[in-house]
Amino acid sequence: MQKYITILFLLILVAAACSEKKPENILSPDVMEAVLTDMHLAEGFLNTRPSVIDSLKQLGVGYREEIYKKHQTNQQQFKASFDYYNLHTEELDSIYANVITNLSKLEVEYRK
Repeated sequence: MQKYITILFLLILVAAACSEKKPENILSPDVMEAVLTDMHLAEGFLNTRPSVIDSLKQLGVGYREEIYKKHQTNQQQFKASFDYYNLHTEELDSIYANVITNLSKLEVEYRK
């Protein structure tokens, strides 16, 4: 009997874990992909600038704010979304695979 109760308990735990819903304030994978693509583009641009570190930080803050506006989000929602996807690594891997594809396509267009 103890064996059946343990199996039932494990099945309930698995079902609960599988039915976990994404919080409402989390960015969709498509939006997260677009934001991360723009973030990496901005970071790459900033890394090519010969400037003082403080001015680069200030410029980076401005770029991030513009990216948030472009994608109708904010720093808090982006951070919450990144933290969520960081815990759900399969989704984050899929998002980053698309980010890499996007950046690669942009690089090919740039080199033409």
